[in-house]
Amino acid sequence: TDIKGIPLNINIENGKMHDCKIFMKQIKTLEQNIIQNTKNLLADTAYDTNEIREYLKNINIKSIIPFNKKNCKIKKELSKSDKQLHNKRILIEHLNQQLKTKE
Repeated sequence: TDIKGIPLNINIENGKMHDCKIFMKQIKTLEQNIIQNTKNLLADTAYDTNEIREYLKNINIKSIIPFNKKNCKIKKELSKSDKQLHNKRILIEHLNQQLKTKE
């Protein structure tokens, strides 16, 4: 979603596929102007992979992804300012909940 919680792109996959497996295909479908105007990417620990972090670094997007304890040999944490930004992920979670709600 953008900073206002509006979806930039939606992809529906079966529930057996892990989010990080979909990410690269998903981000490459975004329009170039969206990528160029993006400074940060907020995501949960499911997206904590070297491949994702390197890709974002190469396109000049800062990854604000908490470190997954399963992936880190050394305990790492987000900086205080990154934690504050990461808390804005609530917009994404609200959108996910709306998409999952059946009516």
